[in-house]
Amino acid sequence: MMRLGTGAFVVANNSIYLVVALVLATLLWTGGMPVPAAKAFSVSPTHIELLSAGRAGRSQIVVRNTNAAPLPIEVSVDKFKLDENGRRRNVNAGDDFLVFPAQALIPAGGTQVFRLQWVGEPMLAESQSYIVNISQIPVRVPKGNSGLQVAVSFGALVNVAPPRSQAHLDLVATDIVTDQSGRRFPMVTVQNPSHKHALFTRSTLRLAGDGWDLTVPPSELEQRVGIGLVQPGSRRKFVLPFPIPKNARRIRASLAFDPRRR
Repeated sequence: MMRLGTGAFVVANNSIYLVVALVLATLLWTGGMPVPAAKAFSVSPTHIELLSAGRAGRSQIVVRNTNAAPLPIEVSVDKFKLDENGRRRNVNAGDDFLVFPAQALIPAGGTQVFRLQWVGEPMLAESQSYIVNISQIPVRVPKGNSGLQVAVSFGALVNVAPPRSQAHLDLVATDIVTDQSGRRFPMVTVQNPSHKHALFTRSTLRLAGDGWDLTVPPSELEQRVGIGLVQPGSRRKFVLPFPIPKNARRIRASLAFDPRRR
């Protein structure tokens, strides 16, 4: 069988496999969520924070089969970089992680624990980010038969930070963007000057302008924006889903970032 990329149709033995990828990337990663529609399995957690040295360099992902049939699963790891608009570019993950087991057949209604162990450089120069892909393996259909199968894939975000590192985040620009219907929204640009990744949603954000004032706590930022990963030495732009009143022609913003927030 030929395996193609995310969201691809794969044709093999006169069968069509629809590969549905539910990658919880930085604009989308919002925490544990079940697979919609297919409801083949659930994954927890979908966001993991590790250190590159010591016991904090290992974790686990639990997969629950909510189907009435056995579920074949395989696990792979991708390393990635983000640009300032949150677009992801995968790079070679090498042998940074040991995953056990790499494949499993989960019985109907059963669970499987996949263990992750960091085996890369123990004294990283800066944080690294990965997606652990938990993918359903399409079942081969007997030759001569045809049909449609839905193969679901989850992506769990894993950040690996150097030991004794401290994240920092600065707000460097504020702007207003307008959507197709004419509604205006604030956009902020943040910069991480540190060697450790920062999470934008560990911030309290204040927006104000022309009589309009709004304070957004970390919990609401995470609900509206997602995790908001800002990698070391990089910038990210975030358009915030809070409509700006028509009378507010300019806005100001301030950011209180606390890396200890959870």
